[in-house]
Formats: sequence, structure tokens, C-alpha cells
Amino acid sequence: MSEAGIEPLAERGEQALVPQTIVWLMAITVGVIVANIYYIQPLLAEIANTFGLSVTQVGTVAMVSQAGTALGMFLFVPLGDKYERRSLILLLVIGEIVSLLLMATATSALWLGCAAFAVGAFAANVHVLVPFAAHLAAPQQRGRVVGTVVGGILFGVLLARTFSGSIGTLLGWRAVYGIAAGAMLILAVVVRIKLPVSRPTVILSWPELMRSTLQLLRQHAILRESALLGALFFAAFSAFWTQVNYPICSFNHIQIMLDNDNGVATLA
Repeated sequence: MSEAGIEPLAERGEQALVPQTIVWLMAITVGVIVANIYYIQPLLAEIANTFGLSVTQVGTVAMVSQAGTALGMFLFVPLGDKYERRSLILLLVIGEIVSLLLMATATSALWLGCAAFAVGAFAANVHVLVPFAAHLAAPQQRGRVVGTVVGGILFGVLLARTFSGSIGTLLGWRAVYGIAAGAMLILAVVVRIKLPVSRPTVILSWPELMRSTLQLLRQHAILRESALLGALFFAAFSAFWTQVNYPICSFNHIQIMLDNDNGVATLA
């Protein structure tokens, strides 16, 4: 698709429907990106053995990845209203590739923890892609487009454990992150070629973007309620799926993968 064929929709006189191929590409993209955060969970026992870590210490590695995502959402997501979105998404994908390679080659627990934090931070890219999808969609298809892209996130979260558990068992935990880096490299090329250009319609400084976010929270009670519920649900989800992979738990890789497959079937 040429540059002329992918002009920003905000600059057109009327908003065309987003092609279904672009919708599915964005759904696959967010699924592949978000999976990078969750690969670690079935691998915790092997990683602990590699670096001689206790259950508590290796659990901290998984926790810092989630902390990185929180920081990434705070730092990167507002930039989607300031910079051209496709370029921003591509830069974050490249950052994710570097972070995954650092995970695969970690030689110490500190190195691993810093790499896990970076993986989580750059994976906040999914929260740039979802509003990008909403921006691209025409009003009559916006609900379906956003639902499809969010569905990609859910599938990515669930299938990440199936993938990393099986590959980790066959090839070792480092291979999981090496393969993930290769997948992200392919994704970077596809994103650059296929996603449309989307320039911001308003120019705000980063402090102004932060203030506008806080203003939305103050003005909309339903936004505060949704954010709180989302945080609580996510905390419960992460607490369960992290601890079931600890050596003290009776779940093994096969059981975890089967349980994930049941979740995918239910979601489908």
C-alpha cells in the first residue's frame, strides 16, 4: 500500500471503513505484543534453577515486568496524541525486540530483572494500538473494530502460556524469548508496510497531555469506576496465574497449557 493510499483519515473529507485485513492485523499485533509479558509465568521454575533464585525472588522478576507495563502506559500511551502513531508503534516494537533479546541472553538475575522491566514497558504498546484502532474506525464499525482488537489481547494473554510452556519444555526458557524476538522483528516489518499513517489532530506538550488525563478522571465517575474495577480484576488474574507456576504448586506445564486451552475455547 503506497503512502498516498494511506493518508490520515483525519485529513479526509469523509471517513472510510477500515479494511478487515487491517483490523485483523491490529488484533494479531496486540496479541503478539502482550504475550511477551506473560511468557515468563510457566518458566519461573526453570529461571529460578538457572540463577539459583528462591520462589520469592523469581516471583519478583514477573512482578517487575508488570510494573514496567504500568510505567509504559504512563509514559508512552499519551504520546499517541502527540506523535504520528504508526511511527510510535514501530519504535516501541523495536524497543520490545531489544528487550526480548536481553531476556534471552541474561547472565545474572539483575540483568534478567531489568530486561523483564523493559519488556513490560514496551509491551504497553498495546494501549497505543487500541485507541489507534478506535481512531481509524468509522463510527458505524467502531464497536466491532475495538472489540476485535481487545479480543486479540485476551487471546494473546491466554496463548502466551501455552506457547512458552511447550517451547520452554522442548528447547529451554531462553529459546522462548529468542523466538519471540524473531516474531517481533517480522511484526515490525509488517506494521511498517501495512498500518496506515495517523498524524495527531491536536498538538499538546507531554505535561498538557498528563493534565488532560487527570481532568478526564476528575470529570467522569464512570471512568474512575472502570479503572478501579479493571485494576482489581487484573490484580486477581495476575496473582493466580503467577502462583500456579511456582514449584510449590501441583500444576505442571501440561496442566497449565490445558487450562489455558480451555480458557481460549471459552473465549472463542
